[in-house]
Amino acid sequence: MRKILVAEFAMPRYVTACRRQLVLMFGLFILALQVVSSSCLAEDGYPMSATPWYEGHISGQSRSEYEYRSSDGEHDSDLYEYLYFSDRDLANRHLDFYFSGRFQKDLNNLSTSLADNEFASIDDLTSDYYLFQLYLEAHDIARDVLFRGGRQYIDVADSLHIDGGQLMAFENSRFGGQVFYGRPVSYYSSVSNDWAGGFSLIGRPWAQNQTRLTYVRYHDDSADVDDQHYALDVRQRFDEELRSQLQVSELNKSFEMASLDLYYDSTAGDFGGYVGVRRWGDATGDTIAYSPLLQVLGSFDPYTYVCARTYMNVLPWLYIAPEFTARMVATGDENAQNTDYTHYDLTISIEPDHTWSASVAGEYWDVRGGDSFFGVSGELRYRHGRLWEISAGTGYTHYDYTQYVDYTGTIDAGDVHFSGDGSVMQDSPDSYSYFLAGKWNLNKTFAIQARGEMETDTGTNETNGHSLMAQITVVLRI
Repeated sequence: MRKILVAEFAMPRYVTACRRQLVLMFGLFILALQVVSSSCLAEDGYPMSATPWYEGHISGQSRSEYEYRSSDGEHDSDLYEYLYFSDRDLANRHLDFYFSGRFQKDLNNLSTSLADNEFASIDDLTSDYYLFQLYLEAHDIARDVLFRGGRQYIDVADSLHIDGGQLMAFENSRFGGQVFYGRPVSYYSSVSNDWAGGFSLIGRPWAQNQTRLTYVRYHDDSADVDDQHYALDVRQRFDEELRSQLQVSELNKSFEMASLDLYYDSTAGDFGGYVGVRRWGDATGDTIAYSPLLQVLGSFDPYTYVCARTYMNVLPWLYIAPEFTARMVATGDENAQNTDYTHYDLTISIEPDHTWSASVAGEYWDVRGGDSFFGVSGELRYRHGRLWEISAGTGYTHYDYTQYVDYTGTIDAGDVHFSGDGSVMQDSPDSYSYFLAGKWNLNKTFAIQARGEMETDTGTNETNGHSLMAQITVVLRI
């Protein structure tokens, strides 16, 4: 199975080509900047400004994290750097720039085999940097019409990640829409020469209603297949407290999903709730965008998912939030990915003043076939104004699950073959964890956080897990 994962998520070789496309795209933007910042900006009611085109409102954040983990003689050290930067209202309030990315460094120099270290992950086998977003957005001052070009997420298309562009027009008016097109982005699989595009139409046919129809087509060049996805999203607000959302989608001319969600939030903010029902069909995608784990996990049978949660301030200092979720498979032929379960969750929080707060949370999972999970945790926090805070907590978990042992497995041409008597073993370990965390805001720009945790379980009867996280955050606003 691990070999399949490595093959499925091998790092693509087209990263250099994508960089060239981005450089070319932004070169064209800079070339067009002279046009955007010329007399075209002198719209009615908005006279030309003497402010240079490159001056705007700058904001950004740099978050550096060091993480250390150890368990059963294995250990892992990683360094992460998260960067966010934006510069808005450039070119006389007609251009925005946005960048976000992550740099990482594995300090252990792990081997390229996932089996050699329990802390190894796909990220250890890929590049040391991830460019999430890098785009320029040109728009009129009222932001009725805008074009965004570069690396970006298409929110209306299930956050499709592309190097390309999208044109949006009158999204906040009675009727509007957008079109988008580009090359998909993938950090773990090759999507060379793939493309994705589509459109979205939005309307407000009556008061407090918003209806959106979206179409997406994804083309996989290597397999020469396409996925075509339609989605209808209807949102209705009945008053200040009650709203609903209805969604229906189709994938490759097969029913994918239908859902109905109801939200209630009191104007006083002391009570609210949510109820949602989703029915998933047997639609299957042919591309990495709509079936990313199909080759590993297999297909999903139709099932129904329900969720209900509420929150209430019983007293000004007492907060209670229960939640219930359940999954019901349509057929009786269950397997690892087609399983019924119910999940119960309850959180109780108290905050007698702005200095002290405490919370207790418990959850229980009941999985068909006899597996179950129970966990309870608690946390106590102290805040000293906005300068610093410290918190400590503990948790207990209990598992009941079955294990299949005494078998051998081989991988042959992508197929997995098992042999042996398949003996069944029931296991019920207990686990205990403890943590201590703190945060210190040096000023409005710098903040330091740290968290340490250790874990022990009845399987080894000793402390077999440690983790340490240290974080420095720098915020920039100009």
